[in-house]
Amino acid sequence: MVGPNQEEHWCVTSNHSIKDHQSFTGEDAFSDKEGNVNKDFPVAKFTNTFEWDGTDTKVVITTAYASEEALKQILEMGMEQGLSMAFENLDEVLSEA
Repeated sequence: MVGPNQEEHWCVTSNHSIKDHQSFTGEDAFSDKEGNVNKDFPVAKFTNTFEWDGTDTKVVITTAYASEEALKQILEMGMEQGLSMAFENLDEVLSEA
């Protein structure tokens, strides 16, 4: 990830399960450039599900942290804004497809 002042942030994702056309689960963690997890930041455990209604696919993303303090730390780091930007980028890509 590249921040607004061009600073680089690295992360690593571990997928735990993948169910074709249904869901995938895993963990996201901040890391260094080589993929070594940075223990100063919380790890996110996520589940992404895909729900097809015959016309559209609804994507449900659930993310959990080990504690309320861990969630607060991530929110203070700008996770909501970053995720919103990522979804806006995805909307743009999908609209061009």
